[in-house]
Amino acid sequence: MAPRWQTDGRNKRSITLNLKTAEGQAILRRLAAWADVLFENFRPGVMDRWGVGYEALKAVNPRLVYVAVSGFGASGPYAQMSGYDFVGSAFGGMTALTGYPDLPPVTPGLLVVDHVTALFAALGALEAVRRRDAPGGTGQGTFVDLALYESVLRFAATDLADYSLTGLLRERAGGTPRRDGREEMTIWYSYRTRDGRYLCISPVTLGQVADLRKVIQDPALMDPCFETLKGRTQNAAALYDIISRWVEARDFDEVWATLRDTSVPIGPVNAIPDIVADPHIAARGSLVTMANAEGEAIVMPAATPRIGGQNSLPRWTGEPLGASNRLVYSGLLGLSDDEIEGLSARGVI
Repeated sequence: MAPRWQTDGRNKRSITLNLKTAEGQAILRRLAAWADVLFENFRPGVMDRWGVGYEALKAVNPRLVYVAVSGFGASGPYAQMSGYDFVGSAFGGMTALTGYPDLPPVTPGLLVVDHVTALFAALGALEAVRRRDAPGGTGQGTFVDLALYESVLRFAATDLADYSLTGLLRERAGGTPRRDGREEMTIWYSYRTRDGRYLCISPVTLGQVADLRKVIQDPALMDPCFETLKGRTQNAAALYDIISRWVEARDFDEVWATLRDTSVPIGPVNAIPDIVADPHIAARGSLVTMANAEGEAIVMPAATPRIGGQNSLPRWTGEPLGASNRLVYSGLLGLSDDEIEGLSARGVI
C-alpha cells in the first residue's frame, strides 16, 4: 500500500465496486439509499453516464448530500478538463506567486490544493446537512460542487482586492528581498544560520523591531526608516541584510534560543526530520505513530482541530483495497457469502 493512502485512508472502511457494471451501479444505489453524504471526484458527467449521478441517486434518497469535487467544477467551458493538485495550484494563482521573480514559477512542495479542497468539501457537506436537518430546514439533500482551483482562489482574496481597487499586483518574492528598487510588499524572509539551517523572521510591529534592536545591537538597525511598516517594506533589502549578518554569524540553536523568547515572529524552516524531532510537536501530540496492516510503524499527523481539548486518535491506518467488502456488503446490505463471492468472481467488487 502507498504510504499516502495509509494516512489519508485512516478510519475509513475500504470497499471495491466496479461502477462500469450494471451490478456495481445497482449496489451503489442501495448504498446511497442508506447514506447521509456521498463524495465523488470524477470529471463532471462520468457518474451520470454510469446512471449514478446526483439526479439518479436523489431519486433513491432525497435526503442525500452529494459532494462532487473536480479540477474545474461542474460548469463552465473547462469543466471536462482533467485536473490534479498542481493544475489547481497553477490555475488558482498559487504557483504564479511561488518562487523567485527572475526564475520560473515553482510548484508548491506539498499537496496543498488536494487537502484544502477536501476541507472545503467537508465544510460544504456539513453545511448542506445543517440546512437539511436544522429546525425549519429543507429536509432535503443537495448537490455540492467544488473545483480544485477555487479552493486556492479563496486564499487570493487580498490580492484580488488590491488589484481591483488599486492596480497593485503582487509578484513572486522568493526567499530574499528584491534589489531592483521596486517596493517590497512583504518583510518575511528566511535566514541561513552558520551551521546551514534556516529560520523565518518577520518584524512586523514597532515593538518587534524594538526587541530585534536589543538583540542585534547593530547601529544600522537604529535607522528611523524601520520604525514604520511602510518604511520596513520600502527598505526590505536593507533590513534583510542587517538581520542576515547577525544570523549567519551564529548557529541555529543560538538564534532560535535568543529570538524565541522575544516578541519577534520566528520559526524554523522545518524539514520532515526536524518536525519529527521537535519537542513542541511532541508535547502537543501533533504526530501519532501507528502500526499499519503489515505491522510496520508509520508516523502521521494527529487529527485537527482538537475538540474538548483532546486529540482524536486514529483507530486504524488506510486499509488494503476491499478489506471491508464483507463487513459492508454483508453487514450493511445483507448480502450472503455466496452473493459476495459471486460479485467478486464477476469483477463487480
